[in-house]
Parts: sequence; C-alpha cells; structure tokens
Amino acid sequence: MAGRGFMDEVPMVENDKLFVLRNGRWRPMYRPVNPDRGTAGVCLAESFADLYSKDHPGVDVGIIPCADGGTGIDQWCVGGLLFDHACYMAELASRTSTIAAVLWHQGENDANCGMLPTTYYSYVKQMVTAIRNRYDGEKRNPWNEIESKFAVDTVHNATISEVNDKGAVVVLGENVTGFVPAKQMVKEDGTTLKAGETADFKVIEFSKATKRITLSHSRLFEEAKREQIAAEKAEKRAAADATKSSIKKVNASIEKTTLGDIAGLAELKAAMEKNK
Repeated sequence: MAGRGFMDEVPMVENDKLFVLRNGRWRPMYRPVNPDRGTAGVCLAESFADLYSKDHPGVDVGIIPCADGGTGIDQWCVGGLLFDHACYMAELASRTSTIAAVLWHQGENDANCGMLPTTYYSYVKQMVTAIRNRYDGEKRNPWNEIESKFAVDTVHNATISEVNDKGAVVVLGENVTGFVPAKQMVKEDGTTLKAGETADFKVIEFSKATKRITLSHSRLFEEAKREQIAAEKAEKRAAADATKSSIKKVNASIEKTTLGDIAGLAELKAAMEKNK
C-alpha cells in the first residue's frame, strides 16, 4: 500500500484527527504518507483513516507507514528485513498508542510473476499468524488487569527487594514490581525504609505504555497529616464563626437595651416637665 496516486489530482484529506508516525513520534498527517520512493504519492491509507475517524468520533487515528512498493510476498517473510522493520515501527507506535489493525494491500508483483493463489495464501497466513501472536491487540496484555488492580491512589502491602541511590524496587505480585523514589521511602519517624522491609505503599503513578508503577510510602502519613491539619483548621474556623455569632448577638442585645433606656428617660423627662 505504498501509494502512487498523483497528489495534484487528489485533494488533501482535511482532518485534524489523523496522524502519521515519523521518527517514532506522531505528526499531523501529510503527504506522501509512505515516502518509500521518489514517485511516492497518494495512498489508500489516507481515505481509510479518514473514514475510520468519522466512524469513531473523538478518536485520534495514526498511520504507521511501512510499505515498500513493488516488493513480493516472499520479501515479507517472518524474520525478513521488511517484516522486522514493520514490527519495529509498530513497537515504537505502541509506546504511545494502541495497535488496532494492519492494512495489507499487496500482490501485484506476485501476480505478474505467476504465483499460485495457494502459495500466496500460505505466505500471508504465516505472516498474519506471526503478527497476531506478537501484537494481538490489548486483549492478551497482562497490564490490562494490572492497571485496574494497581490504579492510582490504591494502597498495597509490599516488600522491598532492592535499594539503590535513586530509590527502591518493591515486589507487588508475581512478575510485577514497582519503584519507590528515594524521597518517598521516608517513614513517619524520619528513618528510611531498607531492603527486606515490608510496608504499605500508595500508587502515585501508573503507566501501561512503559510498564511502570511508581509508589510512595511517605505519601500515606503525609496525607494523613494534611487531612488532620485541614480538620483542625476547619474546627478553628467553626469555633471562630460561632464566637463571632455570639458576639453579634450580645452586641445586638446591648444595642436594644441602650435604645430602650433612652426611650424610658425621654418619657420620664416629658412627665416631669408636665408636672411643673
């Protein structure tokens, strides 16, 4: 699916949800998508990506260009350069995205050479089977289950297996480890956790893309202290508000009494002047 369409005859797809992988990073899609030759041009992947994007609103769609125009199916055998290059590109893309499908549009060279359909089929089946075993989506990725179990803010009891100058490695389960930065290893009494110690740790970062779980022991009591301080401040504010309310009521009562006294004196003065 290298693409040899004339770019001046086919309008560019206008869709800001379409991207192409360049040097391991996603870039807004531009032509030629698959620059395998100087004659590279418009390819079917552009319109396919556009239709897929419109059918999946809000989803970014990335194209991983791996095609090499004019090559035969035998050059795409498992372990060959083209196959390994495509897998390498897919691995780069999977660090920041999910591989959803493989677009395969090849065979002209083999048809011209008279290859039998059964022979072609055996090549394709072998290749597709290898790709599925290697990148069978996210379904067989054990980190899907790990992601829900070790979600951010969850707390786990674990043992420190090793310590270095940057932090510690903790064992969270079978074939699952986490990293605790050095500053997050401080205990409530001011000492630092050591290898072999078991303690509670809070997940502060989870990355399925890099298969990394970052935890903290210090965060547990630090947050408890912050919550205690916040509660004490709230209690003091409530007490201050209650005091202000009481003072306001007393002042209102005094003001009312004072006004009453003034009114009484005025009446007494008026009565005395009348009796003169």
